[in-house]
Amino acid sequence: MSIFKKNTAVTGFPFTLISATDGSAITTGTPVGYVTLDGGAQTAIGDVTPVHEGNGQWTFDLTGAEMNGDVVGFLITHVSAINVHFTIKTDTKIVSEVSTELATAQADLDIITGADGVNLLSATQASIDAIEIDTASMGITKNATFSNFEFPMVLTSDHYTAATGLTVTGEKSIDGGAFAAVSGAIAEVGSGVYQCDLLAADTNGDVITYKFSSATADDTIITVTTRA
Repeated sequence: MSIFKKNTAVTGFPFTLISATDGSAITTGTPVGYVTLDGGAQTAIGDVTPVHEGNGQWTFDLTGAEMNGDVVGFLITHVSAINVHFTIKTDTKIVSEVSTELATAQADLDIITGADGVNLLSATQASIDAIEIDTASMGITKNATFSNFEFPMVLTSDHYTAATGLTVTGEKSIDGGAFAAVSGAIAEVGSGVYQCDLLAADTNGDVITYKFSSATADDTIITVTTRA
């Protein structure tokens, strides 16, 4: 899972396509991209001319509107390739911006002098604390709900066709423990992509592996690290 700035265009979002028949790089044809925002309806992205950069690596340009969600699901399809899916967690500030603000605030602390120094120090420290708290929203927070966690499912019969209309069972292994059922509800988004509304019990660990299963589909396994 990657961090991007919410409602901000992304130029050259990279992805790799491999053949569904022999695993070779897909270098021709036209990939088609779809996006879901916070578990909403799936829509085609505006960029209909993705660029093949070489060796099966392609890039799409995403608009600000296509990134205007807290959790963005990005699905790429191709008539000859295995579908590719990304779950993108956005934030109102990205790490570089937060780091710059933190450095500026720390510099203010370093130059505070005079009779008002204590009051100014308190105010500036409060600003730093607010910036540090803001970083906690990046990624999955430990022991907190996380809605619209998306994942793809493919058919067991060929291991690449998008599996639609499934009843999916979710399990979690927390910090190396035994798998147990997830508490959150699971629903289909579209085109073989599903979403789970994780509850606090589902995220209460430092390293968590999620396994999603259905009778006619391959298991989908995703490992994440949480933030305090």
